[in-house]
Formats: sequence, C-alpha cells, structure tokens
Amino acid sequence: MEICVSRILIIDDDYQIRLALRKRLEMSGYIVEEAMDGLRGIETFRHSPADLVVTDIVMPGMHGLDVIKTLRSECPDIPQSWHYLEPV
Repeated sequence: MEICVSRILIIDDDYQIRLALRKRLEMSGYIVEEAMDGLRGIETFRHSPADLVVTDIVMPGMHGLDVIKTLRSECPDIPQSWHYLEPV
C-alpha cells in the first residue's frame, strides 16, 4: 500500500512559530517547507508547490492576505481557509 505524503508550506515571520509547526507536522509525516516572509513564501511555492499553505496575516513587507491573493491567482485550485483574530 502506497502512503501519500502532503507538502505543507509555512509562511511566518516568527521563527519559533515556524519551528513548532514544522516539528509537529513532520512528526505527523508531512513534508514541510517554510518561508520567513510573504515574498519568500511565494517564491518557495513557485519553486515547489504545496498542497497546503499556512500563512501569518500580519507580517513585515507583504501582508498575508496579499500572499493568499497572489497564490490564488496563480493556483486557483489550492484549498483556502483563514482566520484573523484582532487583539482585545
């Protein structure tokens, strides 16, 4: 029986968040790529398309929603789910 492994791209300017997500996802058998900002995330996706992109929204340089719009315009079939929490 062949096991299908999904590729996940994490885009976040916080190293600790990227590290924690990477470790947990790799322990679950996923192939994980990461980028420290939106522009690098888009370039990483173009070089090695992911099945799922997990992105921060508020990042320096390129806002996460702009990353999502760019990726959706280049790959309209990529699944999308996002949530935004405002500070209280």
